[in-house]
Amino acid sequence: MRIQVAPVGQGPIADLGSSVRTVAPDAEGRFSLAGVPPGKYRVSTSLTPPGWTLKSSIVAGQDTLDLPLDVKAGENVAGAALTLSNQPTVVSGTLLGPTGQPSADYTVVIFSTENRFWVPQSRRIQATRPGTDGRFAVRGLPAGEYRLVAVSDIEPGQWYDPALLRQLFASSIELTLADGERKTQDVRVR
Repeated sequence: MRIQVAPVGQGPIADLGSSVRTVAPDAEGRFSLAGVPPGKYRVSTSLTPPGWTLKSSIVAGQDTLDLPLDVKAGENVAGAALTLSNQPTVVSGTLLGPTGQPSADYTVVIFSTENRFWVPQSRRIQATRPGTDGRFAVRGLPAGEYRLVAVSDIEPGQWYDPALLRQLFASSIELTLADGERKTQDVRVR
């Protein structure tokens, strides 16, 4: 496994063409990266062992999988804790159309109730199309409070739009996920 630190967004870091920096942890799981320029970064893993996912990447008290780490000039950031899990959350169910029959004509969207996570590529927003039998499954959401809804005529990536999520909030189903929980929630379109 390798630890990676990647610049996020625009600015001097991205303009320098700096790529993702990686380092292998030692036998005790410790790692160190020197010379990281000031900027916003996401700390994650690559080459994660099969069946395992990165559950959290806590650096300076925040999860860099959700919000980037802001490194300031001359700052020494210590105490990063990356946690892996082999028990991802799973939300599955059947999408039922207006007649009560399984349907594949909609997109199922699951999104965090916390609008601070309503940003592009958020790991707390996922969308999927059900199979022809109406069955759907979403894996790997972090523990938390979510809303689940089925929508038609949605463009890929539109589910990250905060205005759309606000609009969908009232008609969505409330859903709470604990670490590693598997939950079944059918959805009926009216």
